[in-house]
Amino acid sequence: MNANLLDLLHRIANTPNAPYLYSASRDLIKQILANAKIPDLSVEQDEFAFYARIKRGNPKKQLIVITHIDHPSIVLKNSKYGIAFGSVGYERISQNLALSPIPIKIYDSAGNFQQLAHVHHFAVKGGTPIVSIHASKPVLSNSHAVWDVSPIEQNNGVIKMQNADNGAVTAVALQLLIDSTEFNDVDLQVIFVYVEEVHQIASTGIAARGSTPFGQIDKETIIINLEAMEVEISDIEKGLIQELNLPCPKYDGGVLIKVNDGQLVYGYQFPEIENQAELLVKHIAETENINHQYTISTGSTDAKSFSLFPLTPHIITLAVPCKWKHNYGAKGEFIPEEIYERDLHNTLAVLKLAVNKASKASFISSPKTLFSLSHELKKRNYGLSSKQADELRNQRFRLMKAAQPRLKRAKYFDTTVSEFLEFNYWRVVSKFTSLKAKSGLTKRAVDGGDSARFSSVFWLRVFSALKHFPRPPHRH
Repeated sequence: MNANLLDLLHRIANTPNAPYLYSASRDLIKQILANAKIPDLSVEQDEFAFYARIKRGNPKKQLIVITHIDHPSIVLKNSKYGIAFGSVGYERISQNLALSPIPIKIYDSAGNFQQLAHVHHFAVKGGTPIVSIHASKPVLSNSHAVWDVSPIEQNNGVIKMQNADNGAVTAVALQLLIDSTEFNDVDLQVIFVYVEEVHQIASTGIAARGSTPFGQIDKETIIINLEAMEVEISDIEKGLIQELNLPCPKYDGGVLIKVNDGQLVYGYQFPEIENQAELLVKHIAETENINHQYTISTGSTDAKSFSLFPLTPHIITLAVPCKWKHNYGAKGEFIPEEIYERDLHNTLAVLKLAVNKASKASFISSPKTLFSLSHELKKRNYGLSSKQADELRNQRFRLMKAAQPRLKRAKYFDTTVSEFLEFNYWRVVSKFTSLKAKSGLTKRAVDGGDSARFSSVFWLRVFSALKHFPRPPHRH
């Protein structure tokens, strides 16, 4: 295996990356790129992502590569209260706790290892998965807690990694930037998204804005999302696969070229426009004899965010099949995720060729002679109706706005009065807006009664919370 790529995998595997607590992962990426001394590299950051851009020569197209840097974890306020973020498997946690406490590793908000501990209680209250732990030392607010599994092992072409989702393909994205000296004409952006595991809130923020710090995302932009994910499919997808005479996705079948998430075709808002990202990557994989899968799949990725907003029709996901996703073993045990080493090499190879071809605008120009899976799915009206997709987009936008103050601070739990006000204002607004939408109140202007009700709810929460903050020392 490429020694540099392997080193990247090890460094990422040993860095905790809980949703919201992105500082440790972001800082690692910044350090790796700074040390690599990459020519023509520009970097920016905001509350949604860290952005790296290589631009030189006379490129014809802009290509954006996306990867997320979080993994399901527990964010702790203290030893008595933490929240499990991402699909951690509520039932399997309860089943394991019925037998014995679950071992975890605790890191502070900066990613420094603190102690080993155990989860001893788990309950879902009001839809929130609450965790309590036994720890020998005090637990700092906004600490990471991750399952105590091996960070990374490599054996016979298989990589076992605690956070292969999405650390493995994040390493590939970094390697692509490091190797960018191979490109003469290039306009490449890599977006390292902070939070994907919670309703893709960070990519929703970028997509809703319609731009990165380097400029607009327009209808000519090519987006390649990277993901390490499961390949299981539902009966709906199985029926379509049989109808179109396609193979079912497999864990050992190679890199998966995805044109859809569950119930949503990428670029669905452009029904008559070909998906050039799909045709480009498919052509590369076929002509270069790169082991790949081109079929219908499910799941939910950041590509969904960029499809819900009418930005570009040219969107795909390159997915590395990831067995035991989210550390969920066959019997509910906590184990590392598994990927094939060759899939990482093939993903990198496809990306390099895609960057080269995109920069020269050397696309397949006769789509009518080619099979396009996204075209077939659009033709069959696969997935959500327009109304359902609009509702999903609006829901995601509200969730993003409610989370945005926390994303700006790179933390989940407030530790000051000002943070409490900042964190909860938009959360209450989002909840209030959601309730109005359900009751039909959004069809008319907000009246004084609505404003008064919102104000009273918000300030009641403020006064309630203030009781829990320590009072300043009395001055004599």
